[in-house]
Amino acid sequence: MPRGKKSNGVGAANGVGDNNMEAVRQALGTLGRGAKPKAIHSHILSEYQLDVHPNMISSYKSTILKGSGKGKKRGPKPKSNGAKGHNIISDLKTLKEMKARLGADGVRELLGLLA
Repeated sequence: MPRGKKSNGVGAANGVGDNNMEAVRQALGTLGRGAKPKAIHSHILSEYQLDVHPNMISSYKSTILKGSGKGKKRGPKPKSNGAKGHNIISDLKTLKEMKARLGADGVRELLGLLA
């Protein structure tokens, strides 16, 4: 069974351990959403003693601020096959209009042709 990544204990006192993304998440909470990667880098270095490259901070920041991405699905919308979008109310209104034009016997005759 594989062993987990060994922690060097640095930053563990503040609850981030070696988790760079958690350090960036907490730094964003402290400094705000508009903090620049260099400011976040110096904050993480002084608070958690972790050296995270500013490019990685920028990547983590965009991932954190973007959210999980579960809200929207990519690709074209599925096409309706008719059964899903079937609206019985509009069908009944159409049938009522046909009855007004053709009369009850006319509608029965049409239904007899379709059966």
